Amino acid sequence: MDGCLAYPGTPDDHRRRAANWRSVAGDKPYTSFIHLDLAADSHEPLQRHRFGARAGRLALIEELAAMREAGLQHIGLHFRRNRRPLDETLAEIASEVLPHFHHDQKEKTTCSSL
Repeated sequence: MDGCLAYPGTPDDHRRRAANWRSVAGDKPYTSFIHLDLAADSHEPLQRHRFGARAGRLALIEELAAMREAGLQHIGLHFRRNRRPLDETLAEIASEVLPHFHHDQKEKTTCSSL
């Protein structure tokens, strides 16, 4: 097996699952996904729902950083529950969220660093 695609969960769920995966597979990729509803209010707190969350971009950045710290190497964003126009959502993620994860990987990404 070349990698693990895990069910969505909290960072704590993934911390446990990734550790179990690494104990048998070494450093092979561990991935998951989030059913995301990106709120227009960037400060809206994370509200979990089955397989994902509704959140503003600041809470999304915190969640993705926590997922990375828990051992996820890749995460897919699924927009089935998204209420906003998809072009707006993708533009905001591209310009405001992804840049926090494409800098020196040794730095931790938190909302306090925004």
